Amino acid sequence: MKTIIVITFLILFSGCSYKKTQSTQSLNLRLQTPKEISIYENVPKVLFINKIKGVNYISTRDFIYSDTNGVYGAYAYHKWDEPLSKQIENILTQTFTQSGLFKSVTTSSSILSYDLVLECNIYDFKHIVDDNTSKVILNIELKIIDVKTKQLINSEIFILEKDTQTVDGKGALQAYNLAIQEFVQNALHWLESSLR
Repeated sequence: MKTIIVITFLILFSGCSYKKTQSTQSLNLRLQTPKEISIYENVPKVLFINKIKGVNYISTRDFIYSDTNGVYGAYAYHKWDEPLSKQIENILTQTFTQSGLFKSVTTSSSILSYDLVLECNIYDFKHIVDDNTSKVILNIELKIIDVKTKQLINSEIFILEKDTQTVDGKGALQAYNLAIQEFVQNALHWLESSLR
């Protein structure tokens, strides 16, 4: 009888302590498909996109924010679907392939011979929150290297800032998408001019 009372008591009070938890949202960077894809004059070379390097959080699924004092944190209910480094590699590969600028574009998963190497270093990719306003910042360096001569052809640092419409993960994702769209377009123009 004592056991039945204890079990009943536990069941009643466990129902009172149940709290519904919010599910984690998986997020992806998305490029807007342009109405007309800029087709560049083909450089008869194969471009290899090297493994993307940078700050440690780009190799995780953490969706990072920071305050204006530089204190970092990760959103509890927002995660990247796959690490930023992989998403950016995929975006660069897709964009550079569609541009027609190169004979072919390859990554570390291919055994294809290549003529040029693109190195990408991400110094910053974060959401900065300041009370009721926020913005995203991208700070990405690209280097293009000739494999045959092992010489640097050109390098460029792209710094982009976009204000968010809302001070949350959803607003940050929308701003990231705008910033990454601008980054890949700028990177394409830079590559084209570097190889002419």
